[in-house]
Amino acid sequence: MKISTIALISLTTLFLSAFAATNVQAQFGTLLTVNHNGDTHDSNIGDGFCADSNGNCTLRAAVEEANANPFLDGINFALPAFSTIDLTLGELTLSTHIHIAGPGARRLTVQRSSAAGTADFRIFRVQSSNTFPYPTTIRGLSIKNGKTTSDGGAVFTDYNSVLQLTEVSVTNNTSASGAIFSAGVLYVTRSLISSNIGTGSFGGGITHINPQGTSVISNSTITNNSGNQGGGIYNIGSLLLVNNTISHNTAATAGSSVMNDSSGTINVLNTIIGMDSSSTSSSLSGAFNSLGNNLITDARNSTGFTNGANGDQVSNNNAINALLGTLADNGGQTDTRALLDGSPAINAGNSCVYNTPCKLPLIPINFRLSTDQRSNYRRLGGAAVDVGAYEYQANGFIGSVMLGTFGNRNRSGGSLAILTIGSTNEKQTRISNPFGNHLFPNLPLGEVVFLELKPKRARERKGLLVIELDNLPTLQPMPALEKQGIKITLNNLSSG
Repeated sequence: MKISTIALISLTTLFLSAFAATNVQAQFGTLLTVNHNGDTHDSNIGDGFCADSNGNCTLRAAVEEANANPFLDGINFALPAFSTIDLTLGELTLSTHIHIAGPGARRLTVQRSSAAGTADFRIFRVQSSNTFPYPTTIRGLSIKNGKTTSDGGAVFTDYNSVLQLTEVSVTNNTSASGAIFSAGVLYVTRSLISSNIGTGSFGGGITHINPQGTSVISNSTITNNSGNQGGGIYNIGSLLLVNNTISHNTAATAGSSVMNDSSGTINVLNTIIGMDSSSTSSSLSGAFNSLGNNLITDARNSTGFTNGANGDQVSNNNAINALLGTLADNGGQTDTRALLDGSPAINAGNSCVYNTPCKLPLIPINFRLSTDQRSNYRRLGGAAVDVGAYEYQANGFIGSVMLGTFGNRNRSGGSLAILTIGSTNEKQTRISNPFGNHLFPNLPLGEVVFLELKPKRARERKGLLVIELDNLPTLQPMPALEKQGIKITLNNLSSG
């Protein structure tokens, strides 16, 4: 459970403190709800409302309206189950701090239209004006069918931008550098990058070229991608890989799964790389830094992995069989490759990612994987965590949390709070008590929620807070949250 780093209101504004502003609407975030799967422009960009000429809020209209606001806006969806948004008007440019929360990658697809005559274009571009600590977040949807002769068929991120992809499926995209081209800082978790094609010199799944800042890919499957070099990942920069399954990719010349350029750094923990039997090149190319407990089935043309050292299992030419299943729906919102009975990845990982902070200088101190890629399956399924994105025989769980805000300011009494669950658009409203407190019980784990705070007095600030309720089997103490007037506690937890 974490509070998003993209909360747009500070401690003094969070609980509706007095503020003199000439244009409150233009300065604070809004939740924009997409209710139509067409591709049309917003009719009056900058007015704070998402509506095309017919009064519908499309994804493009919502993005255009959000881009007009320098603060964070949220975008969620009120569409029928299993909807597809066919884009026809070109890429969606995200130029400010936007948090897009879809209903799930199996339930919503955003794609370039496959209709005859549709021009080639990528799906998303994240511009450099979107900077840390306010990243753009895309969560809970599929990104498909982007196509361009330039870079990034699905997603292109500019230099100095920050993008977080959570529980997304990125499939069937084509460009000179494959599906995702990142020149900024990229965070990918609990996601699938599959069946993408790079037509140029670089990768097929992800091309990462940022020399500034460390990007992190965790709990994700990167498979069935193809490119010239680095069929799964091509890296020029600093990259951390934790508990991923990177397999069954192809490359024409080097690094069928991962290629690290001579100027790049890749640190690897608890990750499966290899099983690229159809490739004409070795699975790896370049120098790597093992943080331990990896399963590397084809280490030819690489350095950094030694069989038996640091808990690594290493072979050439797939002499070690990882025993991976076919890419399939094994639960959750994105497909995975299950570990089959007898896989050497089972119980072979470093459990520091689950139960204690990893005592490694290159792992963030607060880094923790409570679940596997499927989101509601515990990461620790046996004596130790498994290597890769999938946890063998993991227990599923369901649970709920209670979220409270407390201002301890009498002047905030009677203010309105509207909480919206990102994936379902379900809303709860509360009027604060005389001390300015709100309480929301029984919120589902594994969700992102949008909390809109609306003041009782016109001269007080309003705002939008984004809170991610990650699937934690236990909730860690969060004193930093409580200092900001937010307390989240576990209501109940049971096997699902």
